[in-house]
Amino acid sequence: MLAFNGLSSAMAWYLNLARPQGPLLLLLTAMALGNAFMGMWLLWRLWSETPPADAGKPQGDTYVQVPADRQE
Repeated sequence: MLAFNGLSSAMAWYLNLARPQGPLLLLLTAMALGNAFMGMWLLWRLWSETPPADAGKPQGDTYVQVPADRQE
């Protein structure tokens, strides 16, 4: 996701800096917009996924020993 955002930012920066003409401008603009939308779509999928049922449960031994200086 971060790679998509970084790549679309780099493409937008290049479009602003180089000012290409004609078909190259259309191609790079379409690629930058497609890349940005792909990053947003992946972010939406990441946020909308439900966690597994046992995500909040501790794994392994549930007994945790308290350090000696905190024992009563």
